[in-house]
Amino acid sequence: MYAVLGFVSLALFIIVTAPYWFRRLNQWFFHLKGPGFTKFMKGLRLIHKPLGAAFVIVPAIHGYLAMGGFRLHTGTILWFFVVITAAAGHTFYLFKKPGLLRVHRILALVTFCFILVHLFVPNLIYYITA
Repeated sequence: MYAVLGFVSLALFIIVTAPYWFRRLNQWFFHLKGPGFTKFMKGLRLIHKPLGAAFVIVPAIHGYLAMGGFRLHTGTILWFFVVITAAAGHTFYLFKKPGLLRVHRILALVTFCFILVHLFVPNLIYYITA
């Protein structure tokens, strides 16, 4: 079950970050315009917040089931950055300060880096401390 939740978490991350990278890909390569693309982007923005909340909860359950409790692991550090990223996004939503959006996006990039670490070297902490 925890493996399924891991894939669900990864899918949530891809969908939650899609408004940003779809907009960038369109700006750099595709140059799509029109009501279809606008409607698609509005749909992604609409589901961003609820899926972001799910992205905080599902990885916590995944980690608890995989480790049998709370343990320091690359996933724990990753989840910490997911929570901080979500908090920065929620703070931006409340106060509408452009600097907070920048912090939210930078933290999303850091979260992506930790996802790569967690996927490819999940026991990194044990290697460092051993």
